[in-house]
Amino acid sequence: MQDAALNLRDALPSCAFSNLRRKLDRRYYHGMATAFSSPQPSIGFARKRRWERHKIDIPIRLIFWNSLHTAKIVEARGRDMSDGGLAVFAGVELRIGDIVEIEFTPAYSGQPLRVKAEVRNRRGYSYGIEYLNDTTTEQTQAARLRELLISASGHTNA
Repeated sequence: MQDAALNLRDALPSCAFSNLRRKLDRRYYHGMATAFSSPQPSIGFARKRRWERHKIDIPIRLIFWNSLHTAKIVEARGRDMSDGGLAVFAGVELRIGDIVEIEFTPAYSGQPLRVKAEVRNRRGYSYGIEYLNDTTTEQTQAARLRELLISASGHTNA
């Protein structure tokens, strides 16, 4: 049946009967998807993250540089974090690979803490940002930021 559908699809002109072509393509690909998918998940391919995540909801700032090399500061929310980075919601257009600084000012402190990071993924205005730990100073700053964010979120165990 699928071979007959493929032959019929190939025989149709590209401009005529385009709706029929789409239906045949959908049937073919649907058949392929059901043929290769198994009803039970594979045990050997469990998805494992590098670091455990902690839910937070903390106001932070993102500092980045636009194409004119002008610094922009945007208010954002830290949604969850791990030892390697932070999930952030920010109303700004960032690209994967952009370098940003995450800034957090702890309560009762006038000194903000900044950590360099890179945008690793995005979905809408939610971004996955990974800390850049190139030097020991950056590693220390990232560890301090994690402690402060966990403390500000109300979590006692990290």
